[in-house]
Amino acid sequence: GINAEYGDKFFALDVAKVADILLFVYEASDEEIDSFGHEIISMIKGQGIPSVIGIIQGLDKIPQKFSAELKKTIAKDYEFHFGEDVKVIPIVNEQDVGQVFRFASSMKVKELHWREIRPYFLIDKHTYVPHSDEDGKGTVAVSGYLKGASLSASQLVYITDCGYFLISKIEGPKDPCPLKKEHRAGMNVEEADLIDLEIMDTEQKEKFVFDPPPVLDEDQWHNEQINEPVELDLTIKTKKRVPKGTSEYQAAWIWESDEEQGDEDADENDDDEDEDDEGKMKNDAEEEEQEEGEKEDEDELNDDQWDNVNEIPESIKMKQMEEDMEFPDEVDTPNDVPARVKFAGYRGMKSFRNSEWDAKENLPKDYTKIFQFQSFIRAQQRVMKDFDGQGVLAGRYVTVHLLEFPKDVYDSQLNTDQKKPITLSGLFKYENQISVLNFSIQKHSSAANLPILSTEELVFHSGFRKFVGYPLFSENATNRQQKYKYEKFLQDGRACVATVYGPITFLPSNVLIFKGEEQLIAVGALQSVNPDRVVLEKVILTGNPLKIHKKSAVIKDMFFNPEDVKWFKPIELWTKKGRTGHILGSLGTHGLMKVHFDGGIHNDDVVCMTLYKRIFPVFPTKNDPYNTIFVNSSLEPNEMDMGEGKPHDEEGTN
Repeated sequence: GINAEYGDKFFALDVAKVADILLFVYEASDEEIDSFGHEIISMIKGQGIPSVIGIIQGLDKIPQKFSAELKKTIAKDYEFHFGEDVKVIPIVNEQDVGQVFRFASSMKVKELHWREIRPYFLIDKHTYVPHSDEDGKGTVAVSGYLKGASLSASQLVYITDCGYFLISKIEGPKDPCPLKKEHRAGMNVEEADLIDLEIMDTEQKEKFVFDPPPVLDEDQWHNEQINEPVELDLTIKTKKRVPKGTSEYQAAWIWESDEEQGDEDADENDDDEDEDDEGKMKNDAEEEEQEEGEKEDEDELNDDQWDNVNEIPESIKMKQMEEDMEFPDEVDTPNDVPARVKFAGYRGMKSFRNSEWDAKENLPKDYTKIFQFQSFIRAQQRVMKDFDGQGVLAGRYVTVHLLEFPKDVYDSQLNTDQKKPITLSGLFKYENQISVLNFSIQKHSSAANLPILSTEELVFHSGFRKFVGYPLFSENATNRQQKYKYEKFLQDGRACVATVYGPITFLPSNVLIFKGEEQLIAVGALQSVNPDRVVLEKVILTGNPLKIHKKSAVIKDMFFNPEDVKWFKPIELWTKKGRTGHILGSLGTHGLMKVHFDGGIHNDDVVCMTLYKRIFPVFPTKNDPYNTIFVNSSLEPNEMDMGEGKPHDEEGTN
């Protein structure tokens, strides 16, 4: 039998993944559902809840004058959580228990589409036969009642917490719990006890398991991808004159229209008339700068000092989250590191919504390890069509023989005293590959006010599979140019997208995201499998007016050396009160700069510069728990290379 300890959330979730009917038992003597009960209900609803029967026990211990009212109250609780159609049955004696089983045997079972499209069964029996060469591996036979879709012996399967395995054959043993006696003409008892239903066919295997072509080596990838020049789409504005000495990288930031240039020339003429006043403004600014002296280092919270975001203390994360909510995207320019070094990978954009960003530009080396579809939806439709009706049909008791099963995994997961629900589930073609998954999620109420940073280590429960990921959070919005703003924290009460490296999964697939073994932090569903989704980190550098003269001003605190002013000169500035401007040049040696605006500004205004950089999730390592796609697998090394180095279509060709 399977025994669960109170409080074991993962056990309850694994049971609910394969259950046709769930019985929720409410103890009448309890005043209300406890916190664990509420959390379990919420989790199961998040992953997809099957048919439910509500049980009330202990009503006979309640005084009769209160029992009727209490029964109505509990029934309303069940309706609130599971809908008005839920059947609620009070249990007092054995006849009531019989009523539960009669109702369960006749009720219509709710189908969960994410699991009905694939074969699966709960393992209730298993045996291990070691190899003769004592290599620590053997063949494992697992048995159970096949449900969902049909299962092919040429298909790849996933075992909960064990890994990915190839099938050698599928047998049809005698049903240990038949509903009625089977009479099979022409078969004696021995023949009916065990029959071979299907044996792996190497030719058929190609339909179900994708063997990727060789991965590009590091030098090829470096030459073909990383060294590609930065190119921006300049269709929004025509690039005009470039200041002398401007590099190609800086020139990519400059957009000017004829109208803007004309206004600038007019403004410069006005400035020439007041040259003496401007010279005085420069001298005053330099004097005040010398009086201020060197700016002291502020005691700021900077996660750069931490090697891993998972090591940052919760108190620091909480302060960072509060600051991020109050001053979103704003960062302080360090005075000990040049801004052109600190923000070397950033660039400006004229319009976040309309400017283009090349999705294939400056990709990380981790992209050599992933698989990409030209059309994910079309590939899924083709795979489903090829798979339909293949193999052993669901609805019977089967024994599946798995190749190359590690002995240590068998002993630690299957052959243990602590019985737990272990499920075998079939995978479609490509689902043994790694790609970039985008989940549409929302923070769970139980994690409200808990700071969750992007790239923090989280555990994903997606369908029957579990894996560790380090996701990026970004806005959940419609964007014509496939660009999305990065969010440093998972915010309360707001939907977002978690972008993470993970095993390819076909739609639909719900997801539960945990922090560690206990804390549920988000629920959602798979949105797409698309490495080309561009997530851009936005940073805003701020400065303050020091001296103002008509439409010009001297700005301090944005940069701290003239080289930085020259480097970022092409980027447009804006103020929090609605003005826009551009840098004319630096003043002095401490980062002061002269800026021309489209109108006068006030001393209490804040001058801002917006920069963007594309960022990527962190690739998981082989040592991460639950990442059985890397370990405990029977696949040959070339089958685990996880995709071609360059993006390719669903047939593995570029």
